[in-house]
Amino acid sequence: LEDDKKQIPAMQKKIDELNAKLNFKEKENKAAIQKIVALEDQIKEYNDFDGTEQLKSESEELLQHHKAALAKIGHLEKELATVAAKDQAYAESLEKIASLEQEVKILENLDITEE
Repeated sequence: LEDDKKQIPAMQKKIDELNAKLNFKEKENKAAIQKIVALEDQIKEYNDFDGTEQLKSESEELLQHHKAALAKIGHLEKELATVAAKDQAYAESLEKIASLEQEVKILENLDITEE
């Protein structure tokens, strides 16, 4: 019994050391668990994010811009056709004027010759 009593302080010291190690390990485990929970939250947030809706919205917006651009191109093509038709009519008018001027010169020359 005396020997057991002498070993009590050494055993108490050993118990205290083991408790200190246990407390340290518990703190490490709590920190690790917090990290795991944070990572799980990030994974859940990532999995919950549905990028397809955002992409669908962006695609729809691009499609609307594309349609507007095509409409503008169509309008410009019509304007170009109108301008080309006016150019053609103007060129024909110039040809007609040149032809009439030629006829006038011929007629003027005829009048001079007849006198």
